[in-house]
Amino acid sequence: MADENGATLPRDGTRQGELMVRGQWIMEPHSKAEKTALVDCWIPTGSIAPIDAQGAMKIRDHTKDVSGVFS
Repeated sequence: MADENGATLPRDGTRQGELMVRGQWIMEPHSKAEKTALVDCWIPTGSIAPIDAQGAMKIRDHTKDVSGVFS
């Protein structure tokens, strides 16, 4: 989970940021695009959510629907 500047946010259940995913079976979207979608080996999902210390999250919005307001 990252803020609009790409900084990792704490998993405190209150701060929310864009969900980022990576893994063995995660493929980069739009593989024929000229520019990579990867951010430090992570793929941004476009979903905004807080994550608590136990790893529970609740998607609250999407980056395309907000203008730079993550928290």
